[in-house]
Amino acid sequence: AKFAPSGTALFYYALSLAAITTLAVAVVLRTRLGLSLRALRDDEDTAQEIGVSTFRTKLWVFVLTSFFMGMVGGLQTIRLGVIEPYGAFSLVWTIKTVITPIVGGLATIVGPIVGAGFIVGLGEALSRFPELHVAITGAVVILMISFAPSGIRGMAVTFCRWEGGQPLGRRRAFVPGVGVDTRLSVRVEPGGNSSPTVSPLEAGEVLLRIKGVTKRWGDVVAVDGIDLELLDGQVLGIIGPNGAGKSTLIGTLSGALLADAGTIEFEGVDVTHVPAYRRARMGIGRTHQIPRPFAQMTVLENLLVARSYGGKDYSSGDIKADCDSILADVGLSEASQVLAADLTLLQLKRLELARALALQPKVLLMDEIGAGLVQAELEELIALIQRLRSRVRAIVIVEHIMDVIQRCCDRVAVLDWGRLIAEGAVQDVLTSPEVVACYLGTRGGQAVAVGKREAEAIEVEPLLVVRGVTAGYGHFRALNDVSLEVRRGQVVALLGANGAGKTTLARVVSGMISVQSGSIEFDGTVISGWPAHRVARLGLAHCMEGRHIFADLSVEENLVLAGAAVGVRGAELRERLARVYSLFDILADRKRKSGRELSGGQQQMLAIGRALMGDPKLIIFDEIALGLAPATVQRLYEALAVIHGQGVTMLIVEQNVERGLTLADRVYVMEKGTVALTGTPAQLRLDPRLQSLYMGEMRRNNAGD
Repeated sequence: AKFAPSGTALFYYALSLAAITTLAVAVVLRTRLGLSLRALRDDEDTAQEIGVSTFRTKLWVFVLTSFFMGMVGGLQTIRLGVIEPYGAFSLVWTIKTVITPIVGGLATIVGPIVGAGFIVGLGEALSRFPELHVAITGAVVILMISFAPSGIRGMAVTFCRWEGGQPLGRRRAFVPGVGVDTRLSVRVEPGGNSSPTVSPLEAGEVLLRIKGVTKRWGDVVAVDGIDLELLDGQVLGIIGPNGAGKSTLIGTLSGALLADAGTIEFEGVDVTHVPAYRRARMGIGRTHQIPRPFAQMTVLENLLVARSYGGKDYSSGDIKADCDSILADVGLSEASQVLAADLTLLQLKRLELARALALQPKVLLMDEIGAGLVQAELEELIALIQRLRSRVRAIVIVEHIMDVIQRCCDRVAVLDWGRLIAEGAVQDVLTSPEVVACYLGTRGGQAVAVGKREAEAIEVEPLLVVRGVTAGYGHFRALNDVSLEVRRGQVVALLGANGAGKTTLARVVSGMISVQSGSIEFDGTVISGWPAHRVARLGLAHCMEGRHIFADLSVEENLVLAGAAVGVRGAELRERLARVYSLFDILADRKRKSGRELSGGQQQMLAIGRALMGDPKLIIFDEIALGLAPATVQRLYEALAVIHGQGVTMLIVEQNVERGLTLADRVYVMEKGTVALTGTPAQLRLDPRLQSLYMGEMRRNNAGD
């Protein structure tokens, strides 16, 4: 007999299937699969680095959803009496399926149910007006995305909070400092420079061995034949100037990047071509310079994902107990149910550490975890790192803050231009003339004599004045009460170690980052709060770190667009193009090539040429030598000398001291978001504090001996 249930029976079948599906989703979300899926949603790369297999997780989800979709398809076939894909699963039906959770509320179980009821109800109410139905549905989706991204469910929750007199907000608020235990058991002397207060474990067998590891980015060799060993019980520091290859090396060790050559052995096993998630499960954990939490998951859930892949015990009770213990150790126990998106920068750094520890790693890789922290926070962080020695077998610390290196590491390795140039005991390495030279851009600390223009002493009016500027990114204050002047016709160098705030200041001046306090005046006009395009039209060009050319446009299209943006047309545009091609003749030869077809040096030449197209009064050059070969760097700085000879005022952001001093009339040196030193190049060459700002407290003490 033909099976033909009534409409009422089909309704109950569908309702039962919906209930079973909702229950299944609720159960899955509480499992390791559900946690992994949510982690992938927030940050797929980071999820892999704590053990989540992207392919397997997505495959499981595909299988489960296919099963339920097959059940839905079966009911639909019974209802229609025929299997016909277009009629059953048309484009309109697919669009409705996509917009349903958007309208109801993404990342929730209730949201899609609410959204389905709304979309179906709206369709029924407007069934006699199909064209109007489509228009209204589209308008609803646009309004939801623009003004209520949390959907109907989110609006209802907000309304209920308002009715109950609670503060409105998408998330539970977390007061900075609450739930953070700062009473660390390790005694730390503020500002001290002694060896670690925790005795280092006795170094044992080789735990991690790197042989000839090389990593290239196109023509740039970021890591060049590195050989290193990490011993059991050791804390190894890796330092070097900006662009030396430190973070790239950490990426190759964690599996986030695969080495182009060489081998990486972990506990005697070759892991060179092992993906990140498998290395994590083997016992290699890492943190990131910029915290990468799973923002829409709670602090505890961040740890549960990692702990479910680390260690051998998968009992849910034991896993949660371990996570609670780790949170207590890092001072986040009272914040366990707070969304990671609501944490302060210091708390995010602690969460990065806690999540890595939840993996129960044997080796912990820490990438510039001190970046952006003030001194008091650094003291807490140093004490916390010192306590980690009892939890892991070995640690690798990539850091530009020498206090962290001196007080936490047993040995240190120095990279420059992707190569290992020094390795040994911390004090011996940091006092090595070769290491000082790598940071300051000299040989053996010898200064290079540079003749200055007679016009240097002439007092001229300032073109750019920065007064007491404070700025940052969210919780992170990158600049604090910074002031400087750039006079017409001058070349001013802005120096400082990596993370000192140089690039942030350049972006604030050019209007890319808002000023929180203070003022900026350019050519007699206060430009604080101006958007970048208005600042550019006033005559201030910014040649940004990282080049930022339009890769899909040709060389000439990049240049023409820059000129057109400031209103240059016709003969004047052609004249400026000729000027750029005269400065960089290789760009004239390749003017029909797309930006992505150029080498790194040619892209930087294009970025400089693009800045010149606006005929600016002042150009900010931000780390234009980063990642380029020495011969190319020399060519670029020769071009800067030509540009300056044409009367263009310049602010050069540099990490390499000698490079900046060679071209500058006046120098500002930044440290931790403030101006620490200022003067002429001749004055700073003789100032011992310059080396101490780059090489840390140990260099400062030695200079005074």
